[in-house]
Amino acid sequence: MNTSAPQAVTATELFSALFVSGMYDHDMDTVLAKCDSSHTELMCELVSYSAPLADMMTAAILCVGTDVAGGLLYDVAKPFGSWFGDVVLRAGAMPQRERAVGKLQDLVIDFYSQAENCDCAKLAAAVSGAHGLHVIH
Repeated sequence: MNTSAPQAVTATELFSALFVSGMYDHDMDTVLAKCDSSHTELMCELVSYSAPLADMMTAAILCVGTDVAGGLLYDVAKPFGSWFGDVVLRAGAMPQRERAVGKLQDLVIDFYSQAENCDCAKLAAAVSGAHGLHVIH
């Protein structure tokens, strides 16, 4: 019997798990058959977006606060994984990094724009510039 306490999970680990969960909305055998990369390459590329998402989330919270309805994990991370899998199914390859980061930014902006008194232009600028934050998660 395991009596140890559960290990704390970082934001990037949690985002990675939801990305993969979203990708599994699709039949993974079909995704892998269509993809021009290996399973390991596909998963490594997918989870490489978790740190940028954490930075975008931090920038958005600094801009608009945390009073937003819904859940970032289920409204942003999981849909991103599903979108990623859909791109692989349609294109036979992983999305280009710039396109994927843009999709992630759009999802984050849509999510946080629900905040009361949100300045959407300021939010978009904050999220787009999040790569310079260098936040440790």
